[in-house]
Amino acid sequence: MPSADAGAPPRPPCRRFTLAPGPALALVMLVGVILQAAMGLWLPITGDEVNAAGIGREWVRTGRVIASLPGQDVTSHSPMGAFIHVVFGFTQRISEGVVSARVLTFALMVAAALLLAASLWRHVSPRFAVWFTAAYWLGPWTVYHAAMAWEPALTMALAAVVFSACLHLRERAGQAASAAVAWALAAALQVHGQFVVLVMAVGWLVAARRIRVAVAGALAELVIGSVTLWPGLFPRPMRAMENAVSKEHEDARLGFGLMQGYPMLRAAGFWFRMTSADLNRQFRENRLYQIDATDGAAAKTAKRTLSVGLLGLSLASVLAGVAACVWFYRRSTAAGLDAAMAWLRGYSMVLCGSLLVATAASPVCVQGYHAIAAATGAAIPFAAWCGRIWSSDRRWGRPLVVALFAVRVAVTLFVAVGRRL
Repeated sequence: MPSADAGAPPRPPCRRFTLAPGPALALVMLVGVILQAAMGLWLPITGDEVNAAGIGREWVRTGRVIASLPGQDVTSHSPMGAFIHVVFGFTQRISEGVVSARVLTFALMVAAALLLAASLWRHVSPRFAVWFTAAYWLGPWTVYHAAMAWEPALTMALAAVVFSACLHLRERAGQAASAAVAWALAAALQVHGQFVVLVMAVGWLVAARRIRVAVAGALAELVIGSVTLWPGLFPRPMRAMENAVSKEHEDARLGFGLMQGYPMLRAAGFWFRMTSADLNRQFRENRLYQIDATDGAAAKTAKRTLSVGLLGLSLASVLAGVAACVWFYRRSTAAGLDAAMAWLRGYSMVLCGSLLVATAASPVCVQGYHAIAAATGAAIPFAAWCGRIWSSDRRWGRPLVVALFAVRVAVTLFVAVGRRL
């Protein structure tokens, strides 16, 4: 017996709601600004920030280049130079205290996101620029570490300059881009020990001819970037190990990470977690997570449901980062990539390798904020994977991507509102 639909015209394919790259990027930037502002406004001020702003203020007042502010039990881990003092000293000239320094790091994060998006839009594709900006910025790792007025936030800004400049240098040896890379590396040397990750990555790219550096521009900016290293202008002992490692690490020695083994596993875990919703300790040390004796039954139930459920989802989101890397790095995927995406694949792998080598050579056990220089490379596989899943015909594809970003946003706000030191 013929079907009741026999002879009827075929049903049109289901139309999916899709934003053009321009509005989509604007939406991502807006959400990123809101999350970054919320984290900067609500996150408690830390001792690292008090010290960073304090040594900047001390330099402005007296010209002294110091690592530890008197009365503080934390110290700046910049290996050498006075770049930290000059940057945060600038904020202290405007308004003394941590708040003005946080305004600066907020502005630097927004500028870094705009720079990365514009570079990828021009040199890769508008759609990948959207996915990368979302993968890199709309997550707890990036928002949390960029919100505070401390050395890792400056490292993130410099890593964005390096990535954007390398995208330009992939095509030709430009003077301006070469100068930007050289200046960023000279500055990173004076910010935090994780500068090694960026230096090794750029060195490998140059040696493998993945980027073309204009020597004149690079040398000129190396000289300019090293000004805050000159002893005559900024007197500070050139003892990189002693300056970069806290005094409580009496057993600190080069190669600690390789000899212990465990730090290498931590670094690999950080690579997968940087584009996930898992912030681990920052999530658990949270007043919204802790149940107080004064809480009523409803409050206890709500806290347990919200915190435990969100914690479970954040841990599960790490699997997406693992899946993204496995898919993006395998040879069958590489064979189907265009030239720009193939270069990005190599850049990501180089940063991952540099992070592991730097961890092996590290004199102390690697921490999450030590790995943040590699965050741009970690975001590349996740961004490419999300773009692939989103454009596929799988019914679960788009809901999965939306859910992953929703969990990231929820965890970011959870940490911003309830983080307890």
